[in-house]
Amino acid sequence: MDTDIDTTSPNPTKPTATPVTPFPSAKQGGPAPAPAAAAPADDAAKDAADTLLSRVTQSAHDVIDGLSAKVSGVTSGAQDKVDQALQARDEWTTAARDAVREHPLLALGGALLVGAALNALLSSRRDR
Repeated sequence: MDTDIDTTSPNPTKPTATPVTPFPSAKQGGPAPAPAAAAPADDAAKDAADTLLSRVTQSAHDVIDGLSAKVSGVTSGAQDKVDQALQARDEWTTAARDAVREHPLLALGGALLVGAALNALLSSRRDR
């Protein structure tokens, strides 16, 4: 690191070293402030950036609101279909229970027939 020797120190026999940095800080007397003429241009640029940010933000909110409405509609429609399917399942289950209670031997014969058919299908695949 480069150092400059301060010859104005109170003790000239023992000079103090101050570090030199490649980028001056505010303490080291950085660049001069911009002239006052640049202030209106800075304000105009800031206003334009604020306007652009507001428009982009509003557009993003509009898109999100539209997507939210569409998702809500799809969700509502899907929930209606699920409710219909559950109601149909409950009706079929009740009808099947009633049929088994009214005709228990017919239900047993049907179950045996379905079991035999499944056995024939599955055993024919194993033999191949």
